[in-house]
Amino acid sequence: QPPRLEPGLHIERLAKRMSMGLVTLLSLHFVAITYSFRPAAPVRVRSGRVWSAPEVYDLSSAFGVLKVEGLDARSFLHGQCTNDVSSMAPCDVRVASFTNPAGRLIDLATIISCPPSLDSSEMSSSGSRESAGDRLFVLCSASRTSALAARLNKVIFRLDRVTVADASAEMSALVLAGNREEGGDTSAGRVLESALPEMALPILGRAASAPGEFGALVFGGTGLGRPGATLLVPAKHAGMVRDLLVAAGATFGSWEAARVAAGRPAADVDFCAAVSAGSEGQGAAAVSAGPAWDASGKELDLTPLELGLFKSVHFDKGCYLGQEILAKVGNLDAVRRALVGLELMDSSVQPGAGLILEGDPSKAVVGRVTSVTSVAQGGGALGLGLGLAVVKRKVFDRGPGVRLVCAGAAEAVFVTRDLPFATRTVSEAAAPPPRKGGGGALGAAPPVPGAGVPSISEDEGGAGRLRSAKLAAMKANMDAFMESKKKKAPSPPPPPQASDDNVTNETEQEVARKEEKLKAMQAKVGALMKAKKPPQTPK
Repeated sequence: QPPRLEPGLHIERLAKRMSMGLVTLLSLHFVAITYSFRPAAPVRVRSGRVWSAPEVYDLSSAFGVLKVEGLDARSFLHGQCTNDVSSMAPCDVRVASFTNPAGRLIDLATIISCPPSLDSSEMSSSGSRESAGDRLFVLCSASRTSALAARLNKVIFRLDRVTVADASAEMSALVLAGNREEGGDTSAGRVLESALPEMALPILGRAASAPGEFGALVFGGTGLGRPGATLLVPAKHAGMVRDLLVAAGATFGSWEAARVAAGRPAADVDFCAAVSAGSEGQGAAAVSAGPAWDASGKELDLTPLELGLFKSVHFDKGCYLGQEILAKVGNLDAVRRALVGLELMDSSVQPGAGLILEGDPSKAVVGRVTSVTSVAQGGGALGLGLGLAVVKRKVFDRGPGVRLVCAGAAEAVFVTRDLPFATRTVSEAAAPPPRKGGGGALGAAPPVPGAGVPSISEDEGGAGRLRSAKLAAMKANMDAFMESKKKKAPSPPPPPQASDDNVTNETEQEVARKEEKLKAMQAKVGALMKAKKPPQTPK
């Protein structure tokens, strides 16, 4: 047995241990308080533009959520949009366009493939759990959600194992986006890891396998061409999750300013193809007719390729509404208009304002402003704000930096800029068409006059070369046809018209000729009858 200690010595050792524990506890408490009051992320200024900490955007008012479930969910959605949905892996995110039969953009959507979980399985009659199919969420414009759901439900056949439902009242979307200039992938990941530690996997390069705290699902990508993540959260917890992200170091930003800066087009603002809840092409009432300045909807009746959405189009996926039109436009480089960014020098400019080239004596309108943000929402490097405009191809081919003037006010000057979200060439599409040679060259740099740079039509790898070859072949065929026509013998001249003097003689000659023909036919028939008459037997 160990030796027994004196009572005084035992108490002295106990007091020493308690004092050491108290000091350790106080130290940890001091560290925790210091960390909780740490300063926010530094603000940097580059090229006159302010870049701050990662921003969080609440999309509950801008986007609706459609839930597509069932064993045929992937194949069904694959045949209704422009991108490849059948090959999406769990937790994959892709941008897709929904078009009408004319290839015009109805809505730009983000398709999210949910991870497998217990919610996507059901009990069989034997008691075992069987898969109930896939679950996909479609983030679409809030103004198009009901019409898009009605359109998808209209084309579901009786044997299709798929359901489409509007889940906007149940789910809300949040976007946490960093800034590429500040290493946004690291800063956004740090904020998400601090707010929701178990939900930071996608932004760190891995996908979450199951819903985390508050039932939230996190997926990589922001839909803005910036690093970050998209969160699908139950509507009742959306405000709480947003406040946690802000408390972790993010700032609450404006989605409208962010999408204009990135160049993401919005429905009923930058495009307004009619969405019909009834049958296509039967004159059903359109859900939206576009903005007030374009009530007819003709100026903003655009294809995804004209809006710089090549990455949302898979040219080798198969059939969907408008597939033939988009394939032709992409193969022939037939884009005639383009969505460009603007640096605004006048804050009074409104959407719908006409644009003309600065110094153009003809004052011809070459485009129109579609979206505008003020300096408080997202200031530009050169002016008072940012904007988007749809311009003619000849303006876009000049590249960024083109100076435009407002048609109504000569002092309002705009400068075109690049758009991070836009993709302009077939090579940037989700999949190029299965053919040799390059695709459209909408994003190619314009030729400099006198510099000897080949133009788009002279590019041997582009669609302009293919178009020139086709025109040359057609001209050669036409020339050969004309030569063969000239070599043909001339047709005989028409007989002279009968005069009044010999009308009687010609008529008599025709009657005599007919009588001779009739007598010859009668003699021939008589000879045939004699040949067929049976011989008479002798008595």
